[in-house]
Amino acid sequence: MTGPDPKQELEELLSRQHQIEDTLTNLERQIYEYEGSYLEETQVYGNLFRGFDGFASTATVSEQKSGQIRKCKSSDRLFSRSSCTSNSALESVNASDTQRNSNKKGDVVSKSKKSGQKRSHA
Repeated sequence: MTGPDPKQELEELLSRQHQIEDTLTNLERQIYEYEGSYLEETQVYGNLFRGFDGFASTATVSEQKSGQIRKCKSSDRLFSRSSCTSNSALESVNASDTQRNSNKKGDVVSKSKKSGQKRSHA
């Protein structure tokens, strides 16, 4: 009696993992697109994220629509940014890490300038 072939089982698991990753990517893309269209369509009257102040406004719809349509900010995208695997989430994390690292290097440089010494960064 022999058990299942480990190599074949690994190949099946890797294939399943790729299918799941593709499905996740497609779902995140759909969420991003739906969220963007919601934010653009509701910017005149208001929406759940920014409030409904525009709905009670005294300006007419044509006056509001004649204004330039504002592109969605990434900070407005609550759902797209909530997934740790989405591109938006990863870009935000990378930007934060880059900023944090540049702040640390800036601290070292500013301290060395204050002391009048030059420090080399490896």
